[in-house]
Amino acid sequence: MESVETECGSLRILAKEVTQAIAACKIQSNKPARVERMINWTPSNEGWMKLNTDGASQGNPGLATAGGALRNAYGEWCGDFALNIGRCTSPLAELWGVYYGLYIAWE
Repeated sequence: MESVETECGSLRILAKEVTQAIAACKIQSNKPARVERMINWTPSNEGWMKLNTDGASQGNPGLATAGGALRNAYGEWCGDFALNIGRCTSPLAELWGVYYGLYIAWE
């Protein structure tokens, strides 16, 4: 009987230590709380077009792509693109997306 009581006491101590460790991890976390937001597309002003682009690389530098969509003030599709850029940094991939999007808008 004594060994069962000893085992239970050890388990209680272990459970308390684990609970304290988990609480300490939560306190020390620098991770911001998750915030949910509604995201939607806002049309441009009358007579203007809106260009939405994105570029990314897998690694920095790494294999990169960019893409975008062009819409008028009524939200109607006017063009889009997707590029395989090759190897570059993330900021350069973003700039390629803007550059090519402006090229399509000009055409």
